[in-house]
Amino acid sequence: MPSYNQDSYAYYNPSNWRVLTNDGTNLTAYNEKTRHTFNGTTAAFNALISTIPAQSLERFRGGEWGVVETNAKVIVNGDILFTVAGGPILIWSMMSECVTANDATASTLQYQSAPTVGSPATISGASSSLASIAAGATVLLTPTALTTAPTIALAAAGGVQLGLVAQNKILVNAGTIKAVVGVGSTTGTWKHRLVYIPLGVDVSVT
Repeated sequence: MPSYNQDSYAYYNPSNWRVLTNDGTNLTAYNEKTRHTFNGTTAAFNALISTIPAQSLERFRGGEWGVVETNAKVIVNGDILFTVAGGPILIWSMMSECVTANDATASTLQYQSAPTVGSPATISGASSSLASIAAGATVLLTPTALTTAPTIALAAAGGVQLGLVAQNKILVNAGTIKAVVGVGSTTGTWKHRLVYIPLGVDVSVT
């Protein structure tokens, strides 16, 4: 069972609170997820459930946001980017950022799910060439389909990415998320970032 404090998004989420008594001025309520009890004025309770905690993008379990990133390193075919344990996750966004520039090697990058049970499956197409990509460029998983190539934003454009208007979310089971590199390993170093929703109370990503 995960533990929660009053910085957790679950504490402020209105859908988790059940009002027990309310006389119009004061009320008592119970948070069915965090197991906190509120006893105070209606105005104070309304302020509480209108709060967005500063830590809302920290990694929480059981259906809340998780954020994880890797250290910078060259990308080699078959590299494990992330390890998913305890159950499946919903990938909200995944991005690779160039930290030091690539040389003229025409590497391509594709993402793959390698579940603990079952066979590996790619979750993107292969990117276009990463040759001579400068630091600051980004590669974004763009899940229009599981075969859609990731979107590259060059450093000259600030590495800025625009998400899709109606973006699909990819569900992957426990296991690993890997890089599939075509042509040859990158010479530049890259960091990888993942924003996800765990689909279970004991799910974690490292």
